[in-house]
Amino acid sequence: MENEDTGGTATADEITAPVAVPTNQREETPPPTPEDQALLETLDRKLMVIRDRVRSVVKRYTTGFFLYGEGGNCKSYTVTGELDRLGADYKVHNSRMTGRGLFDVLEKHPDSTHLLEDVEGLFRDPMAQGVLRSALWGQRRDGEQERLVTWNAFKTTLQFYFTGGIVVTSNRPLGDLPELRALATRVNPVQLACTNHEIAALMRKVALGGYQHRDEYLGPAACLEVAAFIIEHCLRANRNLDMRLLMNGFADRLQHEAGETECDWRVLLHCRLVERAVPAKESRAERMQREREVAGEIKGLPREERLKVWEQKTGKSEAALYRRLAELDGVFASEK
Repeated sequence: MENEDTGGTATADEITAPVAVPTNQREETPPPTPEDQALLETLDRKLMVIRDRVRSVVKRYTTGFFLYGEGGNCKSYTVTGELDRLGADYKVHNSRMTGRGLFDVLEKHPDSTHLLEDVEGLFRDPMAQGVLRSALWGQRRDGEQERLVTWNAFKTTLQFYFTGGIVVTSNRPLGDLPELRALATRVNPVQLACTNHEIAALMRKVALGGYQHRDEYLGPAACLEVAAFIIEHCLRANRNLDMRLLMNGFADRLQHEAGETECDWRVLLHCRLVERAVPAKESRAERMQREREVAGEIKGLPREERLKVWEQKTGKSEAALYRRLAELDGVFASEK
């Protein structure tokens, strides 16, 4: 996408204070298309395995679960959703963690389920590997595993029995080191491999529900436009779809709808996709003048027809239309 033409959609917008707009009823959530429904059912059959593995750890049928796959393919969402649904007592740990840090949190909460997210560095730490092997396996006595975890240092010996569970999510698989292969037999590694078609269907399903940010709301139609933009550009660039891009895209569109951007939302989202600033096609003044002209042409139309034409010609919200109309009224008043 180095020299990709944005097709005239990368335009500039203005920063103005929001104008009060009559409250609209939210759109009803329509069902997914039959094609998307089939893809979602296929995806859900994969997620069933994930949910069952999480449930297995929570119910202590197994002690651990290692889930890996591409970023943004709903791994964490699925795991935490199942943990919440089960009402599990779980603790989340992410980013950096040392072997001793792991020992301390497991000792503090020995009966809980621990979710380790994005802690790939932990598995390169031999001390952490030892803690995990001990916490995840032990000799069976009276029908249960007795998992003794110890930490020995100079003049210090610490130990406790761990009865909880450990779930790990990662973007990468466990390595090929013998120590990690030994760990793999304890954590049931599973790769979540989703196709772009499945993630695209999931994006459209999420978009159909609209997007809420504090007291601001983006309707399904606008959300579907964002999803379509992301899907088109990612597939054109041979890039895997990412649900995080969708959430960020909704935020870009909502910021634009609120009049808090100079750029069109498509410019912001395009820059997010290519990871660099791309110049807008239209200056701010040119954009505002063109919108005022459109607003003046359609101001006499019935509201629904006026809004439809406005969105077709500008891609902007009803709030933006009211701002342009208010500006036109101000111009006419000053000319009298």
